[in-house]
Amino acid sequence: MSPPSTYGSINTSNDPPPSAAADLNSIGRDDGSSTSTTSLRQFSRFSSTVTSYSAKHSIVFLLVLLMTIAIIAGRFQQEWYNSLSLLRSLSKNTKGSIIVNSEKKYKTLYLLRHAKSSWVNSSNINDYDRQLSPSGRKVAHTVGKSLYKRDDVDLPDLILASPSMRTRETLDLVMAAWTKRTFDESNIILYSESWYDLSDEGYFNYLVHVLSEEEDASDGSSSNDAPNYVDTVMIVGHNPAIEKLLNKLLFFSPNDQVQHYSPGHFYAVSFPTLERWSDLGEYIGEKGRRGVVELHLPE
Repeated sequence: MSPPSTYGSINTSNDPPPSAAADLNSIGRDDGSSTSTTSLRQFSRFSSTVTSYSAKHSIVFLLVLLMTIAIIAGRFQQEWYNSLSLLRSLSKNTKGSIIVNSEKKYKTLYLLRHAKSSWVNSSNINDYDRQLSPSGRKVAHTVGKSLYKRDDVDLPDLILASPSMRTRETLDLVMAAWTKRTFDESNIILYSESWYDLSDEGYFNYLVHVLSEEEDASDGSSSNDAPNYVDTVMIVGHNPAIEKLLNKLLFFSPNDQVQHYSPGHFYAVSFPTLERWSDLGEYIGEKGRRGVVELHLPE
């Protein structure tokens, strides 16, 4: 009888022990599971990245699309707005106001101070005959060009002007550039010495008189009446009277008034609820209303 082995029984086969086989099988299973998990995680991260990238670009694309639509819609709206003359202005002489009845117009007054005059040889020339300086002629021409480029300002229906040399030259240069031709003054310009003589006293009372009553033409002078169907009247005059007139038509408080009406400057003043020129005195006086500056040139 053989004595028992100190080390127990010996496995003489080539197979690994059961515990080792189990460990190997376990190792094989763990490696496969780890690889699959890693692959899934990588795919998940890739999918998340793609999804996030697509979402961000979708938002950007949507914003760009909305902006493009807004720009196109704005352009179409502007073209539509411009095509409707009754929506462009309160009358053709003003801008930015909306009216319901295109047949109804309101009154607009243009004020034009003569441009800068020349003082060369002034000692030998009386004040009435002083001509424009080169810079004054340039300003008058610039104002006329600016008016020509605008389609929201009508030519005046009636012009009331001082007959001095510098007011005549200013008016001629402005109107020549505005109309792109030599201005025909035969029909709509009424010259009056009063616009020269009242240059210090003020124009308002005389303007109300001219616009309200037809003067007796028996003395050979032209009628200065401005019919109520005339919508746009232009005054070409002198300072300080034209500055006083502008402030009278626009402002209640002296603190708000224009302090210096520059030579050659043009103002378009509208009266949104004035329907008859003969009511201008009451409009400004008793009713206490004021006009609105629609345009000031040079800008």
